[in-house]
Amino acid sequence: MLNGSNCLLTESGILADILLHRQFIIMVKAEIKSYNLLITLKFIIMRNLRNSVQLIGRIGDDPKIFNFDSGSKKVSFSLATDESYKKDGEKVESTEWHNIVSWGAQAGVVEKYLKKGALIAVEGRLTTNKWEDKEGKKQYRTEISLNDFTFLDSKKKTAE
Repeated sequence: MLNGSNCLLTESGILADILLHRQFIIMVKAEIKSYNLLITLKFIIMRNLRNSVQLIGRIGDDPKIFNFDSGSKKVSFSLATDESYKKDGEKVESTEWHNIVSWGAQAGVVEKYLKKGALIAVEGRLTTNKWEDKEGKKQYRTEISLNDFTFLDSKKKTAE
């Protein structure tokens, strides 16, 4: 026999219904916990992606080396990323140029191994330098401060 809440009025039926509800509540709580864990993981990932840049491209020119009196070293180079798509049936190609900078020991590695035309993957963060030119006009330059890079070319092709 059922009452208005779909519970059996027998002692074992009410118990079974309570167990089913409890099981459902436990499942819901588990879903909420896993959802909260998923949200927490997404938050951690997104927090780590804040100001994170990853690009694959070719080096535009041999890296420029700057040695400072303090003994520190800076290397800068440009990276070209290409994209192509179809517009009105025609293939359209475009290239974006990115300014990359590296400091310290990593700058020495970049200086030694990276050459014009090399295909690399870079990971870094955006930085913007601001200054005033001789006329007092504000200038800005956005760069990618290199955290890590990976060679994607074979050694033979990179060395050419």
